[in-house]
Amino acid sequence: MKVLEEKNIKATSSWDEIECAQLEKEGNVARVQRDFNLAIEKYSESYKKRLMKTDMGFVSIGLVMCEKLLGELYFQADMPQKALKYYQKAEEHVKMINAGDSQGDGYYLNISTLYISMAKFYLDQKKYKSALNSIKAASSALDKIEFRDIDYLNNESITFECLSQYYKQNKEYDESIYYAKLCINTRTAIYEKDNSYKFFQNLIAAFDVVARLLFDSGDVKQGKEYSLKPLHYGMITMIRN
Repeated sequence: MKVLEEKNIKATSSWDEIECAQLEKEGNVARVQRDFNLAIEKYSESYKKRLMKTDMGFVSIGLVMCEKLLGELYFQADMPQKALKYYQKAEEHVKMINAGDSQGDGYYLNISTLYISMAKFYLDQKKYKSALNSIKAASSALDKIEFRDIDYLNNESITFECLSQYYKQNKEYDESIYYAKLCINTRTAIYEKDNSYKFFQNLIAAFDVVARLLFDSGDVKQGKEYSLKPLHYGMITMIRN
């Protein structure tokens, strides 16, 4: 299928795009409320509309992200086979888009988000080779981003987190700890730019991961040190607020 970007296609699909955005917004609300059936229903409606555009030769990043979210929703609803189906469709459509012109930062950020989601899925399903391939694809997409803002740093930190998990399953603690510490460094950089509670939680979680890995590897002394480091950031947060 050839990827097209003619103006007439964009014009005729503008109302569909608005409708899809509304359906996906309703799906996100349902997801937050953990009503996965309703969320899947809303995203499936949007997906059908977006999929119709492929009949006109148009594959959009919106379609890919819709497939990614359906993958996540089916995964959360404990339906891994259906989740895998949508992740695979998303990857197929990414290849179609990549056959076209070069893309901007926003596109590559979305692609990194897709592959991060897939990596988490494969790690949970113990499909470690597929997980590593997804992590590499996410990193490759991130490398193409020029403006490296908080969204970029956040996705980078998650790739480090996934790599740490990947090496942990083989009990390769040195590598696992190395990437877990890179995750801490990146999340520290994020927290210095934005000390909101969300990023504070992410940073504390990263310290906890390293502490646990150190304990598991037998390094009790360093494990204790890392388990106490969140107190330092907690005090900073209290002072700032």
